[in-house]
Amino acid sequence: MKKTIAIAVTIGLAAGIYTAFMHNKAEAPGLEATPAASIAAASSDAPAANNTPAPATDWPLPPELLVDGQPADPLCFAAQTSMESETSRYELKNCVAEGLVNIEALEKGPASYGISYDYKDAEGMGMSKPYMMIQYPGKKLEDMDGNFPPTGDKGIPLILRYNTGGTGQFSSLMTVKREGDALIVTGTLAGGDRCNGGVTEAWTENDGSIRYDQNITPYDMIVLGGDANRPALQSIKAYDDVAACAACCYGSAQYKGDTLIGIKFYDGLKESVTSANYENPAEHTKQICFDAALARQIDTGKTQFTPEEWRGFIAGIETECFTYGTDVTTP
Repeated sequence: MKKTIAIAVTIGLAAGIYTAFMHNKAEAPGLEATPAASIAAASSDAPAANNTPAPATDWPLPPELLVDGQPADPLCFAAQTSMESETSRYELKNCVAEGLVNIEALEKGPASYGISYDYKDAEGMGMSKPYMMIQYPGKKLEDMDGNFPPTGDKGIPLILRYNTGGTGQFSSLMTVKREGDALIVTGTLAGGDRCNGGVTEAWTENDGSIRYDQNITPYDMIVLGGDANRPALQSIKAYDDVAACAACCYGSAQYKGDTLIGIKFYDGLKESVTSANYENPAEHTKQICFDAALARQIDTGKTQFTPEEWRGFIAGIETECFTYGTDVTTP
């Protein structure tokens, strides 16, 4: 599984329920979110950021995310985030959002704030409510001591969570440095759309290392079970053999920096996989076998794995469910 899923993932993927978390497990906004306040938008079609303070957060933010003592305006991030390419620089002053209207503030938890808005040209078209959330993944709540965690060579971590009007609910965990009135993106650790690599929980350890979890699908689980070039994996087809959709969250992959440190099943997974009803079961034998193997494992009470344990578990599933042994013929 690639830790960073291309942001240009098709927005029209099947809709699913996705709850986003940060170090305080703050809920991501959805259509049901109630704006806490309104941001005054300019009368033109292109609202200018910084006309009014950004939505307040009760938790302290590092100086990199402050502009004139206030949280950086999420309108700047909404205006400069592209679905076609990665943004490497975010101007925090004098940014203009062409065609965005009905801008309202959202406050959704510690060190987390944002805005919802509409596209002027798409009003009344029944689109999902677009939003941009800013989250600072600082220390875990139990480690809060009034001080910010150490900053690494690449700067501070930052999570952007956003929707652009479709079913996609994107997240991106990056590192940024302040350069005058701009944030420079120095690296991207992870990101994606819901179950396709979406960042769930993230925080900064006391040593400055970044811990985070990503949603994973059944196909991701298999990918993480061994060498990416192993013949068995080359013969397994995402979507056709096992689920890989943006609404197919089975568990999480846990990372510390660039290193995978664990795999975990989500609560309720057994009930989900055992209640699946396929119209043509014969066309889904591999997925059904995979689900049955997971259900049996959940019955043992062990749902958290080290990378080594996970490789052994997946090796058994590959032999059982995909009829691969030592003599593998790759189609």
